[in-house]
Amino acid sequence: MQVPIGSPRSACGARAKRGEFAPCDAALVACAILAALNWSARWYWPDGVHSVAAIARGAGRLPGAGDHRRT
Repeated sequence: MQVPIGSPRSACGARAKRGEFAPCDAALVACAILAALNWSARWYWPDGVHSVAAIARGAGRLPGAGDHRRT
């Protein structure tokens, strides 16, 4: 299901209400996600250990790392 995003904060809050995120402070979660995305350019070094693809895969798994869906 795709959720229309008005803002990262409202998207996080909507997911928490549906049980897709653990109960949380939506503003704090949104800031943490945006901060991580903004800093990803600093994690890559052409001669470094991680490729662009590896960084993308790792970053893509972060939002679901604490999958707390309520069943």
